[in-house]
Amino acid sequence: MKYLIFFLILFSCSYPLLAFQQQEESGADAQGIPLKEENSSDEIKWATPGVAGDRPGKGIVVSYNLIAPFNIRSMPVKEGLEGGEAEVRKLEDLAFSLRLPVSWSGQTKIIAGLEYAYREYNFKQPEKLEYNFYENLENKHLNALSFRAYILHSLDEKRFIGSRIGAELNGDYHDLVLPFTKRMKYSFAALYGWKADAYTTYGAGLYYSYVWGRPSVYPAFLWNRTYSEKWGVEALLPQSFRLRYTFNPQTFLLGGLRVSGESYHILSEQAPLSAYSDLELRNSNVFAFLEFEREIYDFLWFGLTGGFRYNVNFYMSEKNSFSNSRILENEVAASPYFNASLFVVPPAKFRNKASLPDAETEQ
Repeated sequence: MKYLIFFLILFSCSYPLLAFQQQEESGADAQGIPLKEENSSDEIKWATPGVAGDRPGKGIVVSYNLIAPFNIRSMPVKEGLEGGEAEVRKLEDLAFSLRLPVSWSGQTKIIAGLEYAYREYNFKQPEKLEYNFYENLENKHLNALSFRAYILHSLDEKRFIGSRIGAELNGDYHDLVLPFTKRMKYSFAALYGWKADAYTTYGAGLYYSYVWGRPSVYPAFLWNRTYSEKWGVEALLPQSFRLRYTFNPQTFLLGGLRVSGESYHILSEQAPLSAYSDLELRNSNVFAFLEFEREIYDFLWFGLTGGFRYNVNFYMSEKNSFSNSRILENEVAASPYFNASLFVVPPAKFRNKASLPDAETEQ
C-alpha cells in the first residue's frame, strides 16, 4: 500500500511538469525515440518515426501487472546447489514512468525519462518453503530503477537518426539503499530511419540491452504503417509487433507480441547461494496480448491488457557479463496475465499538431 500511495503522490506532483511538455511534445515511438511537432508551412518539416493515425504519446504512466499462478522447477547446473519445485500463487508488478523534454526545437530533440518498477513473487504455502532460491524471491521484492535519454536528430524531411542511452539499477535492494558500484547496468540503441510518406516509416539499427536476460547486441527493424482509417501496424522487430485497430481517435484495440527482459542483482543471505557475491537473475518473456486503450477525459487515458506470458529465460548466473553461463536453471510454466494502466497524454488541441504513436517503454 505504501508504494501505491507513493506512486499516486508522484503522479499528481508530476502533472504540472507534463503540462509544459504537452505544449511542446510530439510523443515517442515504441522504444521511446521522440517524434516531432509539425512545423508551420514556411519551415522544414523534419522527419520523425511518427505516422498519421497512430496513438497519442504517453508522458506519465502508472500500471499494475498480474501474472496468474504458475509452476516453477529449478535444476542445478553447478555442483553444490540443489534443485526444487514450487507453485507461484501470483506475480505482481507495480510500475511508474515519466518523460519530459529537455530540448525540443530544430533538428534535434531530447527527452529525459525516469522509470521504476516493483516486482513481488507470492508462493503458495510460503511457510513451507525450504528451498533457498524460492525463499529469497518470497521474502525480498525486486526493484528496477532506470534513467534514460532519448535523442532524435532529423537529417532532412525524409531521414532521421534516433538513439537511446540508459542506466538502471535492478536488484533485491530495499530501504532506498542503492548499491551503485557493481549493480549499475547500461543500455544503448541507435537507429537510422526514413519516412516513405505520411503513413509509412521504416528504420534499421542496433540495440545493446538486457531484453533477453543477459547483455546482448541484436539488430532492430522499425516498421510503422497506417493502412487505412481503421488499420495500422506498429513494430520494432524482433522485440515488438502490434496490429492496431482504430474505433475512433479516442479508442484503440491492439493485438500482438512483445519481448521483455531484465537482469537483477541478487543478494542471498542463506547458503548455498550466499557463497556467490555477484549473482544475477536473468529473466526474459514473450507476451502474446490483446490491448484496449480509451480516453477518459482529454489528457487522461486508461488501458486494459490481457494475454499469455511465455518464459524464455529464467536462470541464475555468477556475474554480470556477456557469458551465457548458468549455475541454476529454471523451468517456468506459461500462464495468463492482466495489466491495467492509467496514463497522461497531450491534450487533443496539441495532439492535432503532432504525430503521436504509442510511448510504451520497452527495453
